[in-house]
Amino acid sequence: MISREQPNWRVDVKWASGVLLALTLIFLIPLLTLSQLSSQRRAVPIFEEIFADALAQTGEDAPAVTSRVRVQFDYQPGEPLEVLPGSGVTIPAGQLDEVGPWEAVQLLASDWAGRTVNAGAAAVARTLSGSTLEARYAVAMEGPGARLVADALLTSMLPAGLDNGSRVANWPLQAQQNPGQEVQPIVGLFVTVDPGRLQGLSSRDIGVLVVEELAGMLLDSGLDAAAELVSNVNLLNALNEGATLARARLETLFESLLLAQEAAIGERLALARTAIEASEAGGEAPASGLLTQAEVAGLDEEEAQELVASRLAQRAWQEGRTGVVDSLSGDASYLLAAAGPAIDLLARPAAREYVTASWGLGIVALALAVILVIASNGWGRLANLGLVLAVTAGGLAWLLVRFGQEIAALPVFATFGTEVPDLMGLTWEGWRGLLLLPDTAFEHLLRNLLLFTAAGLLLLLLSVLLRLVGAARPRRRRRLL
Repeated sequence: MISREQPNWRVDVKWASGVLLALTLIFLIPLLTLSQLSSQRRAVPIFEEIFADALAQTGEDAPAVTSRVRVQFDYQPGEPLEVLPGSGVTIPAGQLDEVGPWEAVQLLASDWAGRTVNAGAAAVARTLSGSTLEARYAVAMEGPGARLVADALLTSMLPAGLDNGSRVANWPLQAQQNPGQEVQPIVGLFVTVDPGRLQGLSSRDIGVLVVEELAGMLLDSGLDAAAELVSNVNLLNALNEGATLARARLETLFESLLLAQEAAIGERLALARTAIEASEAGGEAPASGLLTQAEVAGLDEEEAQELVASRLAQRAWQEGRTGVVDSLSGDASYLLAAAGPAIDLLARPAAREYVTASWGLGIVALALAVILVIASNGWGRLANLGLVLAVTAGGLAWLLVRFGQEIAALPVFATFGTEVPDLMGLTWEGWRGLLLLPDTAFEHLLRNLLLFTAAGLLLLLLSVLLRLVGAARPRRRRRLL
């Protein structure tokens, strides 16, 4: 009779390979997860989330985010400096030392106001076309800007005979003589309207309607085009007075609109002066930075933070901490305190270590799995392997879900991101790093654990099915010779 019991050495090999496989999985799973997360596609969004939170939490009194990063600047000393890229307004090189940020804002607002009245809003919009200022100018003119111009013309022109009916023409007779055509309701002002719009209006209301139409013509084509519609000297003088008042009111509006850009303008002025000083000293212009001036011009603080966070994330993945430090114009400690550990874990230089370690541990795990299968007997070949996978990965997943927050709060996890000299240190850094990274990283780790658990359960189920099939199959009886 042949005994089915396994030799003691084989049992020892089975247990030893199973325990070693479980330990290998504890090393392999976090490193495999980090090798996946450290790819550019996954690491950059994690960095971007961390940078966005850090930039948003610097406080309301903090300087503009665009003043805290190095900005690419291609100003040529001796050339006029554009106040903001795409603004169409420049400061002569000889006046750069005399103009401050607020004076530059006033210069830009005054130029826009003057061109809006003299040439029309469309002409200014064409100058701004393609810049980030275009949409802001359009919103200003479609809203309060147009109303300010109309009110300015009403203030100056209504007292010139348009509010008491002294200049109202006999527009009903015009409508009767020329049915279906527009009429000219004000004498000396060649603005025509549909007679249906005049029905029921008082003399003052007619004057208001005509002046608002004239204001629309001014905004469309400029002051000269509007003046061509005025044949009366008094009304023409009133129009010019209204245009002057409109310029002043628009200038105030644009100053308010551009106030948020004062810091960015100040940065441009400082960079231009630095470039001039470097040129005079025979040195180099300011180094290239994270963003171009054209990219940040016209952005509000929230939009600028999003753009800076995105660019910093790309730079951090490619170059690590050094790339972040080189991208900032000032102290980088507040960003590195938040993102430094994640950068150390997921930047491209660390990715190679994870891939190498994962491949090595993967080969070891595969060898131990083969030994475990060979050392096992019968249906246990699959069951034992499945049991190790399910218990190890499933147990780790349960511990993370149940106690993940408590584990991350332990003092030993207070900081991470130091140099790791060996595989044990690399694994330790991986586990505690994954606990402290944003939820995206934790979810990815948990998904990998569940995949290993599912693979183990599948092997257990398969072994049970094979045993049931074997038990149900009729056995062949030996034929006696």
